[in-house]
Amino acid sequence: MNAKLIRLESIADAAHAQLRQCGESLRKAREEFDALDRHRENLEEKDFSLSAPDKTRHETLSARIEHLVEKYDELRADHRAKRDLFTRCKEHADG
Repeated sequence: MNAKLIRLESIADAAHAQLRQCGESLRKAREEFDALDRHRENLEEKDFSLSAPDKTRHETLSARIEHLVEKYDELRADHRAKRDLFTRCKEHADG
């Protein structure tokens, strides 16, 4: 592979790493949100509600998840475009 193809592959790999990192952050935020949601449901069964800090954390996690989903979609499209460009250039160079 020539230097330009190696560079394109490196760029695509970096985009993939960003995508994986965002996916991991999204997974962790969803797990924390779900745990807090289960805690809230447990409290409501006993006629209690979340404390003010827990309510704030619940809202913050909800907003974070929304942001991360949007970011993940953007990163996925970016990665796909970069990987497709690398693949087309490699096929052209091989062909």
